[in-house]
Amino acid sequence: VTGICGDAAYWTLDREGKLTIAGTGTTYDVNDNITDLTEASPWIYWKESINTLIVEEGITALGKDLFRGHHNLANVTLPESLVSIGSQTFRDCANLTYFCFPNGLKTIGHMAFYSCDNLKTVTFGNSLETIGRYSFGDCFSLQGIVFPESLTTIESDAFRNCDALTEVTIPQNVTYLGSMAFYSCNNLQSVYIYNQFVSSYAFSVCDNLRTVVLS
Repeated sequence: VTGICGDAAYWTLDREGKLTIAGTGTTYDVNDNITDLTEASPWIYWKESINTLIVEEGITALGKDLFRGHHNLANVTLPESLVSIGSQTFRDCANLTYFCFPNGLKTIGHMAFYSCDNLKTVTFGNSLETIGRYSFGDCFSLQGIVFPESLTTIESDAFRNCDALTEVTIPQNVTYLGSMAFYSCNNLQSVYIYNQFVSSYAFSVCDNLRTVVLS
């Protein structure tokens, strides 16, 4: 099956559950939390069969809610042309365990990976600037994150309830670390901060936090 998913973007889904998005520019925003399916992802009727996503070079942005609740999606490949991931784009994708962000990506939107319960490892690209509110909230399995030096903004609640995190280093170019950014990360033990821009309660209710180094 095939169809359009942007002004100059189209999609194809094969029999093995591989969804390919090709073309240029941005994909449409959708609304996958409604009963009116006319606003849902264009592949909504085959949603449960999708296990692999390949976004080809030329696509620059993935729209809101595009893969929200795609519970069987396990493998994602994104192009270097991608600049932004929209709000709630991969929310509630329970089968994601690893995610590699392309080097061209600058923005991860609000709640983009919220409640991806089994997401353990993410690899950020070297151009990332902004991690939005609740982007990785309730990703209970997430561990071992390494932020790039390009990062400037970690918004409020971005890593709220990431219980598997044990150590975090905030790079020197971060000029905004939002309120409760790491709220209730219960196993967080060590924090290294190489800037002076920390909002109130950024590490509140981190009950096992033992070491904080400011530089």
